[in-house]
Amino acid sequence: MAFDAQLRYTAARHDIVDALLRHLLVEWGRRAPADPQAWMDKHAPTMAGRIAEAQAQLIGISEEFVPAVLAEQRTPIAAVGEIDASSLVGVDGQGLPIDSLLATTLPTVERKVQSLVMPDDAAGQAASQSAGWAAGALDLVTKVRTLTSDTSRVATGLHTIARPGVGYTRRLVGASCPRCVVLAGRVYKSSHAFDRHPRCDCEHVPAAMRNLDARTIDPRAHFDSLSEAEQDRIFTKAGARAIREGADISQVVNARRGAGLGPASGQRLTDAEAAEIRNGTGKYATARDTTTEGMTKRGLAHKSMRAKTSKKLPRLMPETIYRVAGDDDGLAREMLQFYGYMGKSSKKVKKVKGPAGGAGGGGGGNRNRGSGGAGDNDDLPIDTHVTAQPGGTPVDPSKVLTRHQLEEFGKVVADDEHRWDEFLVHEKAIAEWLLTRKVPVLSVRTFKEGPRTRQAPDAVTQGVRSSPVEFKKLNPDDGITFNYLSFKANVRLIAQKCRRGVIDARGTDGTISSVSAALKDAIQEHGVNLDEVTVIINGADGLPVAVGWRRGQR
Repeated sequence: MAFDAQLRYTAARHDIVDALLRHLLVEWGRRAPADPQAWMDKHAPTMAGRIAEAQAQLIGISEEFVPAVLAEQRTPIAAVGEIDASSLVGVDGQGLPIDSLLATTLPTVERKVQSLVMPDDAAGQAASQSAGWAAGALDLVTKVRTLTSDTSRVATGLHTIARPGVGYTRRLVGASCPRCVVLAGRVYKSSHAFDRHPRCDCEHVPAAMRNLDARTIDPRAHFDSLSEAEQDRIFTKAGARAIREGADISQVVNARRGAGLGPASGQRLTDAEAAEIRNGTGKYATARDTTTEGMTKRGLAHKSMRAKTSKKLPRLMPETIYRVAGDDDGLAREMLQFYGYMGKSSKKVKKVKGPAGGAGGGGGGNRNRGSGGAGDNDDLPIDTHVTAQPGGTPVDPSKVLTRHQLEEFGKVVADDEHRWDEFLVHEKAIAEWLLTRKVPVLSVRTFKEGPRTRQAPDAVTQGVRSSPVEFKKLNPDDGITFNYLSFKANVRLIAQKCRRGVIDARGTDGTISSVSAALKDAIQEHGVNLDEVTVIINGADGLPVAVGWRRGQR
């Protein structure tokens, strides 16, 4: 679960970091300087100063966050002594000065330039320099994101460890790597170091140690929340398939730590070995795509394999198992069990099929990032909830078409390969996103004739309620700025057509804070005619986040 204090903290942290990165990228610019080192000498102090200011802000919100989230859990534990986190300002996670960190972007620029093959003329040199400078900008973003996340985590950790009897769990934020997913299911004492990697955006969830078992995150639930395409990307195709077949997620992820994979090692499984495993001495013959993880005497894989054979065998990786099993799903599951991948809590994933021809954007799974995800009841996905008292003037009910009326008029497209044919480009993009969140929709035909008051919504959902939903896309005049008035106008237009709507603001610079404020005001003005509104924005990690309001949601 995500506490309100945690959500506010995450939103505030992302706003600070996003604003910092915008400043730094403007300072960096798009045009490569003639002398990068001289440029860095001149600009590094200004950039370092901005980063230090952001660090101070992050420390400030961390100081407020820890007591707030503990109070929300009804365990207000006071800190013992004063906490001074000011030493975190001006240095990175290794304690090195920020200007030294900034200087490490220049080798990235040089490596990129050297790796390019360009014409040996002025135009070619300019192109390579420009590409190198762009690579440096990406490196800068990665390092600053890592630095600011470290600052936030250490500051939060200091305020956690200063409180007796308080520990923490790990909260996944945005797209998370497999190792973070596994670690998120564990309980930590306050003195335990927070494991992280570059660009890791995970957060502490402080709580009294006696309550921590109830605060943990189920890694399998997180896996199930991803679309199949995302599962394959994050956990590898073979690993994700194994988990979907019932393999324990920790076993699959941890197995890669002891794996010797890759063409460079010359240790790939041969066709002859695969055949031997299938047909020769059984499925337990020696093979080369293996892992040493779990093979100690106390390891789960060792115990599982020793229970079935006395032979000293290597542990096969999921990739190897699926190559050996081929189309035999029963054999694949049997081998996963033998090699210790199937845990007691294993379960299979129920897939959701997308439109024929791949129109669903790869997908079946639910990509919920928070507690407000959609399910069989076809609620619109909401990751960050906005609380607002609905107000405004009720519209004439006769002007708002129901699903039943739309079907009577023959406007709902059949559930076949043409289900999305009536969508415009931006509407299809919203439908694809909804499908990744397990909310499939059908497009609705427009009224070619008849009174203007009979306006058809863009879609109907296919869940239990199966009700109309209107799609809107924000198109800023300058191509990026989130426009408060334009947003409210779109909410008003949704309310005139149906009681549910999705607004796509991914093309703007809208943040959780700015969108939440605008949505709250819009609901207060037009919410009497609405039940749900979801706004899609880009999160700090570049992945979609759903900010929304739902009638009766607290």
